[in-house]
Amino acid sequence: MTITTATGAARPAPKARRHHLLAALVWAVFVAALALLAGRIRLNAYYESLSTESGERAIGAVRSVETSFRQWSALAVMLSHQSQVTDYARRGLGGPPCVRRDAAGREQLRATFVARPEVRAISAWLDSLRADFPVQQATITDGCGVSTAHSGLATGVIDTIGRDLSARPAISAALADGRGYMYSVGTQSGRRGFSFGARIGPADRPQGVLLIKFEPEAFEHLFAEGTGDVVVMTDADGVILSSNRAGLELRRLPFIEPAAGADARMRASFRDLPAPLDWQPLALPSAAIEGGVSIDDRRHLLRSSKVPGYPYRVWVLRPLDDETSLMLGSFNFALLLVVLGWGALAISWRAHEREHVVGETRRELLDMIGALPLTLFRYRVGPEGERRFLFLGGRERPFGDSIAAEGEAAAEPWRRMGLDPDAPPVEPVLRPVAGEGGQRWIATHSHARTESDGHSRTYDGYWLDETERHAAVLRFESAFANAPIGFVFFDPEEGIRRCNPAAVRLFGATSDRQLIGLKPWEPPLSPPVQPDGRASATDAPADFFAALERDGIAGPRDWTHERLDGGPSGILSVTALRLADSGPGRFFSIMEDVSARRQSEQALQAASQAALDATRAKSAFLANMSHEIRTPMNAIIGMTQLALIRDPEARNRDQIEKAHRAALDLLQLLDDVLDMSKIEAGRMELEHIEFDPERVLADALDLLAVTAERKGLELLADLDGSLPAGLVGDPMRLRQVIVNLGGNAIKFTERGSVTIGLTAAPAPGGGVLLSGWVRDTGIGIAPPAMTRLFEPFSQADGSTTRRFGGSGLGLSICREIVQHMHGRIWAESRPGEGSTFHFHVRLALGAGASRPNRWHEMRGARLLLVDDSADAREVIGAMAEGLGLAVDRAADGISALALASAVRECWDWLLIDWRMPGIDGIETARQLGELLAARFAGRVPKLLLVTASDRVEALRAAAGSSVTEVLAKPVTPSSLHDCLLRTRLAPEVRATATPNGARADMAATADASARPAPAADGADPAGGAVLQGLADPPAAVPVTPEADALRGLRVLVVDDNPVNLEVARELLRHAGVEVTALDSGTAALARLDADAAAFDCVLLDVQMPGMDGHAVVRAIRERPALAGLPVIAMTADVLAEDRARAFDAGMDDHLGKPLDVVRLYATLGRWARRRRQGRWVTPARR
Repeated sequence: MTITTATGAARPAPKARRHHLLAALVWAVFVAALALLAGRIRLNAYYESLSTESGERAIGAVRSVETSFRQWSALAVMLSHQSQVTDYARRGLGGPPCVRRDAAGREQLRATFVARPEVRAISAWLDSLRADFPVQQATITDGCGVSTAHSGLATGVIDTIGRDLSARPAISAALADGRGYMYSVGTQSGRRGFSFGARIGPADRPQGVLLIKFEPEAFEHLFAEGTGDVVVMTDADGVILSSNRAGLELRRLPFIEPAAGADARMRASFRDLPAPLDWQPLALPSAAIEGGVSIDDRRHLLRSSKVPGYPYRVWVLRPLDDETSLMLGSFNFALLLVVLGWGALAISWRAHEREHVVGETRRELLDMIGALPLTLFRYRVGPEGERRFLFLGGRERPFGDSIAAEGEAAAEPWRRMGLDPDAPPVEPVLRPVAGEGGQRWIATHSHARTESDGHSRTYDGYWLDETERHAAVLRFESAFANAPIGFVFFDPEEGIRRCNPAAVRLFGATSDRQLIGLKPWEPPLSPPVQPDGRASATDAPADFFAALERDGIAGPRDWTHERLDGGPSGILSVTALRLADSGPGRFFSIMEDVSARRQSEQALQAASQAALDATRAKSAFLANMSHEIRTPMNAIIGMTQLALIRDPEARNRDQIEKAHRAALDLLQLLDDVLDMSKIEAGRMELEHIEFDPERVLADALDLLAVTAERKGLELLADLDGSLPAGLVGDPMRLRQVIVNLGGNAIKFTERGSVTIGLTAAPAPGGGVLLSGWVRDTGIGIAPPAMTRLFEPFSQADGSTTRRFGGSGLGLSICREIVQHMHGRIWAESRPGEGSTFHFHVRLALGAGASRPNRWHEMRGARLLLVDDSADAREVIGAMAEGLGLAVDRAADGISALALASAVRECWDWLLIDWRMPGIDGIETARQLGELLAARFAGRVPKLLLVTASDRVEALRAAAGSSVTEVLAKPVTPSSLHDCLLRTRLAPEVRATATPNGARADMAATADASARPAPAADGADPAGGAVLQGLADPPAAVPVTPEADALRGLRVLVVDDNPVNLEVARELLRHAGVEVTALDSGTAALARLDADAAAFDCVLLDVQMPGMDGHAVVRAIRERPALAGLPVIAMTADVLAEDRARAFDAGMDDHLGKPLDVVRLYATLGRWARRRRQGRWVTPARR
């Protein structure tokens, strides 16, 4: 006997369903195609029927039109032969033959005609025709086409008597051929109608024309019919002349293209151009149809027929009203067929489905049984003790595949489990079973019932292999018992239900039984109050249990507990999980003693706070030292500047300049140390503002130019023409990198040049990769020194510091800045061949990223560049070529003169270096000017002198020469472009001496003695100190254009240090400023309160006893009368946080000590310009 089993066979795909669906789809497609074909045939038949009917009607209308035209033409001929007409025509009233008259002549002729009785008589006869015929008006002309009689004369309406009508087609045709016709709109009456003319008299001697114009209503009744058709007659240009629908006359059919000259013809016949109708052409699917058109969203079929002998065509437009009903009928028929077909398929499908469901249900049951991770059985014990399995199913086979279906062998599984084969267990049982793979744990359970014979019993049950679960339970129990942290099963109402030995030890109990029933958050396991002051039993665990109920997990959380053995309290880190929604022990908690860890953390926190306090103390010390050092440094630098103003004798000047330079070097060292300390503390912060990289380079070059000039070096700028005009980053820090690298290059270069370049390219992942380089012709760097080049407090070798000076921090600071900008810096060098320092930084693209195209302004112009420096010729020449100029280059004056002797076309500019060996730039310019003027008929290029020396000195040297302007090195694309454009637009001016030794025109456009100061605060350690450290001491305090703008400015200076007060007062007075000096904030407020309009600006020290600068500016901002008064901080607090604190307090600008004179004048100059322009409102503070 076999056993029915379920092995989990895969369910077969129901192919019948797919077949029925496919059949339904095929039937629907077949019926749709059939309906489409039938509908198309019916529509074509419908279209052809309507087309035939419309065509017949069009032909009938044409015949009626032709008959009417023939009758009206015959009427005109008949009337032209009447005696009244012929007798009147023979009299020849028109005067001289075919004379063209002007308006006055026509009026005179008309008056003559009207006065004659015979004219009035014949006009009355013409008017009488209206009673017998549908005549609108009638006219008689003479043989020249001049109207001599008109029916309108008899009624007093408009008439044409005296007018020349020979140009009208009906008149001209009748005179030539005997008959004529036309359709026209009266130029005076505005009435439309068909006109027919007949010649009066013989053909060889025509005596005139009788022209009859018929009423349009007499013609349009031919088209009237109750079929709903639209019937129109058009001329050759598609203009509707007559219609059975009102409002269509004198409109043009949109689907007819007018012939050549149509506009002139239509204006002559209709007085204006007829407007096209807004009918939409249709394409109808039948070759027998002439076309279709949509009128007011109603579809019409179109047929036409030409009127024989006339340029007219009759159109019949018949509505296609039955078109939709035909298509709908075909669709309904097709839908009926589809429904019938689908109904038959549905009946077939339901029959098959019933058969399938029965088999499918059995397969699904067997599949589910086969998927169970156990073995199901039905086992029966007969009345005589016979045993057999009626069913075995399931995925697992705990006893193998050799279970016998019946007989003694059927009892084998029960015996292996140690159970009675005649009475399988009806309660869950777990027993070990030995097998080939080792011992396994098998669980069994069954339900027994007695069969109808009263003796046989059937057991329905299962065998389940629980070997892995049994092992997992053993592993859990082992981990539970031996874990070093406490495990607790608990319930909020019943307390601890179970715990492990580690929990027993945590709470100082003797056994787990001592903890059962206790609640860990209540005494004796917890103190009454937790360290945060909340009650342990109520408030403290409330949020913990709320999180546990809400999220299923809570913690970890520190909890102070007590020990049952009286030991010291400890701190537990508690995490709890919800294992079930209800029932005992539904929460599980993990408890770890963290008392020692918390003590360590508290100690670490205390140490960290101590380190933080030390760092703050260090920062405060550095800031205080910076302030304390800058204050006397301001006095030293300021006093040396004031001493130089008084123009001491040579020996004293040299000593003062050395002291001034040493003070600046000391200030540079201070700023380097401050920067390095900020870097080491991780407090370097970068701005993110939009800036122009070319402007940043120009500012850096301004700072480096004086030092390069003093050493006799060429300082060159090499900028990529595609450099964006707007980038987002920290321009001050970028300038600091360029100035540090450029200053190093100048320091280690004795002769030759230093070139600084910038270029940009798209960065991977977005943004811009700004690349810079500084190339020099200096001493170079040995390979062993390259590895420590960017380390703090290091230079190429020890002798470098002794020979050239410096702290060794500059390159290290550059590296840190570049790395903060997500870039890198490196150097390339060989000893004796110079060095090139490179850096890349990643920046964002700004809103004003595109730079205006300057190339077109100079395109086609020519320039000669004369410079003894090959680097200068290469860099400046490339800049000029980038502006669109054709550039020739010469290495000295002799080469330039040789080029000028051979050149075929004169240059537009000569750009000549001032100091060259042999012939200098001014003499070269003079000789070139004379030579070119002689060769090119007096034409002289604009002469530009370029120099790396003092610009004022170059202006003085060029006085009286033909030099147009002096351009200071280093040259940038902007400065070169502006100079060329300025000199190109300006008229040529001969150089004449001025009292100060420079040309008047050049002096007016010069920058005085220096370029404008950079926009950033020169006192900031990020860049301003570099300015102080590189700049040479001035021969005197420079009076720049900014200083000129300060004359008459009223400034209040407030500083508690008398020396600093004197420095600021004297520097400002030197620029013509009216200065009031006070030594306290209280005195300053009292002075401002006394006269709010007495000052244009306030220079305010920050650190003052009593009322400091921050308090003073806040008080100023609270006074409405002083709200717009500019207040500028003048302080030795120059760190970034100091500047931010000053702006937050209400300062409008910031000047750091020691005072940089150029920066001082530039800052006050900006506020002076705002005052003079009436802009008193304080701008948005940074």
